[in-house]
Formats: sequence, structure tokens, C-alpha cells
Amino acid sequence: MLVGITANLMSKGTEELERILGRGMTGGVILGVIYALPETIMVIQAVLNGIYNFAIGSALGGNILLFTLGLGFISIFYYIKYRSKIIRLDKDISIEYNSLLIATIILAIAIMYGKLDFFLSFLLIVPYAYYIYKRYSYFVDGNVKKEEGSFKRSLTYLLIGGVSLIFLSKYFIITVVSVAKDLNMPLLLISILLTPIAAELEENLTAIKLVYDSPSDVTTAVMNFMGSKLENMTLLLSIIGLWQSISLRSSFVYLLLILVVTTITLEILRDRNIKINEGIALLGVYVISITILLRLSA
Repeated sequence: MLVGITANLMSKGTEELERILGRGMTGGVILGVIYALPETIMVIQAVLNGIYNFAIGSALGGNILLFTLGLGFISIFYYIKYRSKIIRLDKDISIEYNSLLIATIILAIAIMYGKLDFFLSFLLIVPYAYYIYKRYSYFVDGNVKKEEGSFKRSLTYLLIGGVSLIFLSKYFIITVVSVAKDLNMPLLLISILLTPIAAELEENLTAIKLVYDSPSDVTTAVMNFMGSKLENMTLLLSIIGLWQSISLRSSFVYLLLILVVTTITLEILRDRNIKINEGIALLGVYVISITILLRLSA
């Protein structure tokens, strides 16, 4: 019930802020930062305690969940609600797309390089800096149609929802991690499989609520997914590398899987459309990904 209330607050704050800042700044940047907070907390805690595999899994595990189940459920819900087999996204989502593409290429370089160090961490910051610059430029250049709205009210909704999100997610994450440890599951696998369930639950519910309220808000929901996961792939990974140079050899297969899932998502979004059959296919990608991860842990 608390998660549902929080999702409702977040969607109300998002809709209000959209009128002032537009979809990109609201969905991609502001909501992206808010929804990345639970993973940010987990990554910082893991880094401070020297649990680097858990930090990597916490930073990137959400990519598998949101880019498969998240987008898949949105496309299915959109079809059920509006009887449309195709979701047509606004053209400026190309800003999120290009930034995520650059981040994916750099992640591929990091995997081949075999370690995360100061140089790679600095390089990972570049796509996010580029993204913020492009979003801000798009806004100040007058491309956003501004409407009447209460900035104070929207921030109040988002702050209340965001604080609740951090509390609920952290409590749930601590619980599932404790249970998983009792089952002797690998720490990296735990972080990739279980952490996103808590960290991304609110984000998925808010996205569904946005789409339910207005078909045009589906672009905001997708921008939110891409913005938050872009931050995870760049800033959160850079935190690890800036703190400590670590080898990625033990995480190679997991990182490769995340790279493949992200690449599939980018290919689907390349034409700025999400077809219902593509959404269903993403659900299949999630099942395959989880099966691979479970087999690796066996």
C-alpha cells in the first residue's frame, strides 16, 4: 500500500513539473536522479565496505529489469489501455538514446579493458555530462512548451515520494539480501537479481501510473527509465573506479549480459517506436537473462 501511495505522489509531481520543465528535464534528469538514489546509497555503502562485486551488481542490475520487464509491461499496458500496438515516442528522446549509446560503448570498452580504474571512471562520466548538457540546452533554447504549474507543489510531491522511496527500497533490499545470504547465493548474483526488485519497483509503478493518466506521458516514463539507468551505468560505476581500481574479470559474464540487454533495448528504441511484439519479446529476454544468471550460480 505504501509503495502504491508513493507511486501516486511521484506521478502527480511528475505531471505537475512537466508543465514547467518539459518531459526531458522532468522524466530523464530529475526523476532519473531520484530513482537512482536507492542504488546510489547501496553502491556507496558497498564501496565503503569493500564489497565491490555487490557495488557493480547494484549499479547495473536495474538495467536488466527496467530494459526488459519495465519496457515490456509498459508496452502491454499501453496496448490494453489504448488499443494501440505501437508506442510512438517524442523525437527529443534521441537525447537519451544517444547518451545511453555512448555509455554502452564505453561499458564495452571497460569490459574488454578488464578493469575499472581512474581513467575508465573519468571516461564513464562523459556520457552523463553530455546528457545533462544536451537536456539543459534543449530546455533553454525554447524547445519546451511551458504551461501553468506549481513548481513548489510538484517538488513537494517528488520530495515526499523520493524520501519514501529511499526508505522503502533500503528496508526491502536489506531484507532480501539477508535472506539470500542465508541461502548461500553469490553476492554478485544477489545484487543483480534481488536489488532491482526493490530499487525499481517504485519506478515501474510510477511509469504505469503515468501511462494510465495520459498516453502522451509514455515518453516521460521511457525517458525516466533511460535517464536513471544512464546515471547508473556512468556515475555509479565511476564511484567504484574512482575509489578503488578493481578487476572486472570475475564479473565478465554478468557485465556482458547487461551489455547485450542494453544493446537489444537500444535497437528496439532506434526508430523511437515500441511495438507490442517487441514489448513481449523483452519479457522473453528477461526470462532468458535470469535463466543464464541462475545457471551460472549453480
